[in-house]
Amino acid sequence: MLMKTSAQSLTEQLAARFAERVRTRLLAPGARLPSVRQCAQQHGVSPSTVVAAYDQLLAQGLVEARKNRGFFVREIPLARTQGETADVARPANLPGAAAAQSVAARHSGSPVNATALIRGMFHKVSHKPQPGMGVFPPEWLESTFMPAAVRKVTGTRALQAFSLQYGEPLGDSGLRRLLAQKLASLNIQTRSDHIITTVGAT
Repeated sequence: MLMKTSAQSLTEQLAARFAERVRTRLLAPGARLPSVRQCAQQHGVSPSTVVAAYDQLLAQGLVEARKNRGFFVREIPLARTQGETADVARPANLPGAAAAQSVAARHSGSPVNATALIRGMFHKVSHKPQPGMGVFPPEWLESTFMPAAVRKVTGTRALQAFSLQYGEPLGDSGLRRLLAQKLASLNIQTRSDHIITTVGAT
C-alpha cells in the first residue's frame, strides 16, 4: 500500500514498486502494465500520479510505451537487473563529467540520473559552494552588486569561499556527448558542440 506520510512522493513509491517487480522478473519482459485508470483505482491515487510514475519507468528504460496499446516491460539484461539499484544511485555523488561517464559506462539502455547530471553542471566551472544555484542576470555577476549583497549576509570570509559563476553555457558536456551518441544510433549525425541543453524553451 502506498503511504501518503512517507518521505517519498506517491509517484516515487509507485514507480519504485513497479521497478522492483520488473527487476525481480515478477513482471516479465513484454508484460503489459495496468492502464492508467486501472492502476489509479488499484492504488487509490490520481491518474496524473500514475502517468508521472510511468514516465519515471520510461526514463529508467524499464518500460516502453506502445501507441494506443499502453506500457509494456522492456527486455533487460540479467546482469543489469542484479546491480541496477546500486548503479543508479552511484552517479549522484559524482560531479558533472564523472556522472555522465558513469552513466555512459553502463549499458546504453540503462537509466540516466538526470538530477546528478543537472547538479553536476555547476561543479565543472568551480569547486566552490554555489548558494542556491539560482539564475541571476549576468550583469549582476559582473558588477559589484552581487558580491556586496552576499558579503552583507555572509561576511567577507564566506564570500571568498563562494562561487557566483554559472555552469557550462551549452549544458553539461558529458550529457551532450551522450545525446550525440544517441542521435548517431538513430542515424542522426551531429556533434556535441552543436547541441544545447536547457531547462525549457518556448
